[in-house]
Amino acid sequence: MAKRVFISHSRSDKDFADMICKRLESSGYSCWIAPRDIPYGNDWAGEAQCR
Repeated sequence: MAKRVFISHSRSDKDFADMICKRLESSGYSCWIAPRDIPYGNDWAGEAQCR
């Protein structure tokens, strides 16, 4: 079973969230984090729901 993580954060916590994402991915987890994983111009809510 794949290890998948959805990371939600406020703008003020972006650096911390990016650090957590990097650590999780280096440990074999697949992370989804905005704005990295949302194509420019796409609906954020819609993108998060389809993951």
